[in-house]
Formats: sequence, structure tokens, C-alpha cells
Amino acid sequence: MTTVVPRRQRHEIELIGRLGWLIALRWLAALAMAAFGSAVVFFYFGPGNWGRFADIAILAGGVACYNIVYLYWWRDIIRSGECRERRAQFFANVQIGVDLLALTGYAFLTGGCVSPVLSHYVFHIVFASILLSAEAAYCWAFAGVVLGGIVILAGAPPAQFAITPEGVEVGRVPLMILAGFGALLALSAYLATSIVRRLRRRERQAHDYLVNIQHKGELLSKAYRDLQATQTMQTGYMRRVSHELRSPLSAISSSLQVVAEGYAGVVPDRAADIVRRAHDRVEEMLRLVNDLLALTRARTTRPRQYLEPVSLPVVAGEVLQLLADRAEQKGVGLVNAVPAELPAVLADREGIVQLMTNLTANGVKYTEHGGRVTVSGYQDGQWLAVSVADTGIGIQPEEIPHLFEEFYRTKRGREFQPVGTGLGLAITKAIVDQHEGRISVDSEPGVGTTFLVRLPLEGPHKDEAAAQEEGLDDLDITAPAW
Repeated sequence: MTTVVPRRQRHEIELIGRLGWLIALRWLAALAMAAFGSAVVFFYFGPGNWGRFADIAILAGGVACYNIVYLYWWRDIIRSGECRERRAQFFANVQIGVDLLALTGYAFLTGGCVSPVLSHYVFHIVFASILLSAEAAYCWAFAGVVLGGIVILAGAPPAQFAITPEGVEVGRVPLMILAGFGALLALSAYLATSIVRRLRRRERQAHDYLVNIQHKGELLSKAYRDLQATQTMQTGYMRRVSHELRSPLSAISSSLQVVAEGYAGVVPDRAADIVRRAHDRVEEMLRLVNDLLALTRARTTRPRQYLEPVSLPVVAGEVLQLLADRAEQKGVGLVNAVPAELPAVLADREGIVQLMTNLTANGVKYTEHGGRVTVSGYQDGQWLAVSVADTGIGIQPEEIPHLFEEFYRTKRGREFQPVGTGLGLAITKAIVDQHEGRISVDSEPGVGTTFLVRLPLEGPHKDEAAAQEEGLDDLDITAPAW
């Protein structure tokens, strides 16, 4: 997460940056002073006034010279580690003060009270408002009025300019100009400081918001890490418990099968029936344990180190052959509509086999006699799409959002087939997410259901990572999650 720069430090950085911008602007100002001043002198005083031309050139050169000093001073402030803001504020005051003095001399040389550069005092007041406090801006506005007043009262205009309106005393004209000039600078200082004050208030509010957002983001990040740690601990606990249960359950199932088939001696019919029912229950528990282990593996490992080119037509053929007997017993037809020319997808083969098995087995499980399950596939740009469509009992629209939840089974599904763990689709979703794919469902009650899985042909782009729990990938999970 991006760290929010403290307000004082940010103001210091901005102040130093603006001072550098002011130094860069002064180079252009020096050139403009020489060019514009020469044009004004030529227009006001005529082409023969070489002394005034020389004075303007010297003044422009002086501005360029002290700007070189400012440049080194500015770089020294940047390199300094302490009190940079205080030094930068002092530097800003020096720049504005010296510039006002240079502007005053320039106004004298370019016409005095009728000089067109008198309005440039406003720019320096605006600069002071941006760089310094409101109080400092008003102080420099007062200094500008004083310096401009000296130019207006003492700087006589060229002889050819008659600026005295008819009926107005000659002595009052400079005072009138000075009054207008002072009002202009005062209004400029007021407007500039008002705008800057409002902008700085908004800046403080934005900074406070950023600090608040950063704090909340850190809390959310910590909560997310804690949640991940809790989920990892829960998943590890579920894996260990499931793994410990599978061995005794397998032993119990084998023993009950031996007794039920009479290898341990003759068993009365009533006792044999009880043993068979117990064996069926143990098998259900064993399937649940295997599903839990499969779900744990899909959610806590990364397939990057297991990626290999996987042929969808080959996997579809294997899965349909595996489920052929089950489908034949139910009278459900299996259709392989996967084109043989489909490109291979970079994936975890074991995960893809389990994904296809789960979806196809579900289709067989919830399709009535005489129905069919069709497995198809096609390429969609950089994606490989796998579709498993059945003509089964279908799913209610309000139940579709819950299909991929753990242990969830639809109401119609429980009625049609009471036996089931409710983990098959959760495992399928975890495998799809593991491969950075997408899965969608389209279903109509009484008509059928279609599951569409889209996998990136180039495989997941996550970095390689080992299993979060040591030994998780070595578990022998061979039973399909039906």
C-alpha cells in the first residue's frame, strides 16, 4: 500500500519544487526584460536613447546573474537534511524582495508612471500568496505599493505623453494612479490568498481522508491476513482429521465386506443385511473423507509445478469410459462431442480429470432413464471451453448461486438421489479457480443443466509455490468425488 506523505513534509517538497520553477521562469523573464524593455524604450523615447537601452541590458543581465546564485542556493537547500522548509521560506522571501526591486528599476527605465510593467507587480503578489503565508503575501503587497508608489510619484513619464485629463490638476494625476495601483495590488493579494487558503484547506481535508483510508486499509489488510491464517489453520486441521479418518474407515469397510461375503464364516441373513448396510454407511463416510481431502488439496496448492499439456479429447474419453457402466445401469446415454483437433491446455492433469469426472458424474446422477449427458469442447481465442450438458431434473433459478457452496445440495436433488456429500461442485469450483478459469451454469427445471468451464490455454499465470501445508500433495486421493 502506498504510504501517505506527512502533510508538513509534502508542503516542504512542494515549496522547494515551486522555488525551482520560479528560478526556471526567471531565465525567460531576463530575456523578456531585454526584448520588451528595448521595444518600450524605442516606442517611448525614440531610437537614439542608447543609454537607456544599455541600462535595460545591464538590469536584465543582473537578473540573470543573481538567478545563477539562486540556482546554487536552491540546490544547496535540496541537499541539506534539516530545516529545509525554514530555509526555503527565507529563500522565497529573498527572491520576491529582490525581484520587486529589479521590477522597480525596470519600471523607471520603461516609462515611470506610464510604464506598462507596473501591472507585473501583481504577479509577484500572486507568487507570494502561493509560496508563503497570507500574512507574508499582504506584507509584500504593501511593499509593492510602496515601491510602485515611488515609481509613480518620482518617475516622470516621457515628454510626449500628456496623461493629465482636462480639468484635473497635474499634481493629482500621480495620486490617482497610485490609488488605483494600490487597490489593484490589495485586491490581487486578497483574491490570491483567498483561493490559496481554500485550496490548502481542501488539501488538508484530502490528506486527512488519505490518512484515514490508509489506516482503514491497514486494518483491512491485517484482518485479511488473520482470516487467511485462520482459513489455513482450519484447512490444515480438516486435512489432518480427514487423513487420519481414512485409514480406519478403509479398514472397517474391508472388514465388513469380508464378513458380508462370508469369508469369515457363515453369517445369518439378518446379520449379513445389517453388515451390508453398515458397509454402505462406511463407504459413504469414506467418500466424504476423500472429497474433503480433494477439496483441501484444490484450495491450498498451486498447480504451477504440476502443469503439463493436457488433451481434452483424451481426458473426456477416459472419463466417459470410467462412467460408462454407471450410465448404462441407469439407462443414460453418454455422448462425446469433443473435437479431436482441439489444442492441448496447459493444466494440472489430475485436476482436469477430477473436474470432468465430477461434472459428468453429476450429470449421470441427476438424469432419469432414457436421458443423456453430452460432453463437448471448443476453442474461444486464448480460452478452451468445456461443456457438460445433461437432460436431467434441472435446478431452480434461486438455487444456482449456492451450487458451489460446501455441502450444498438442491431440494430436488436430495429427493431424486438421497446419497451425496454436496462437495463435488465445490471441488470443481476450486479446481477452476486454481487454474484461473471461469465456470457458469445454465439450467431449466425439468429440461436439464449445462455447466460451462473456460480455461486459459497458457495455464495460470501465478508464480510457482509449494503447498501451504507440508505433505499435502503426497496424499493418495484416488476415489472420484461422486
